[in-house]
Amino acid sequence: MSRTIFLLSLVFLICMAFTEGHRMFRSKRCLCTRTYDSLRPGNIKESKVHKPSAFCDTTEIVVTLKKPPIKVCLNPKSPQGQRRLQAN
Repeated sequence: MSRTIFLLSLVFLICMAFTEGHRMFRSKRCLCTRTYDSLRPGNIKESKVHKPSAFCDTTEIVVTLKKPPIKVCLNPKSPQGQRRLQAN
């Protein structure tokens, strides 16, 4: 009987440790590690706004440029980022 309680307690503690460890790395799942305050509007092909979620607790604006065709992140707190948020 006491061995069963010990094993159940051990499993419970391992699950708790995994849950707490998983929570600490939550912000590492964000798409944007570097943001730009402004981009040339004529060079923007499209933009996509990612709202805060369980994986990332910040709002992210991912912009696809025309030339070169790459994806960059726009700072949502910058004036240009605020305009993009209001447009969506």
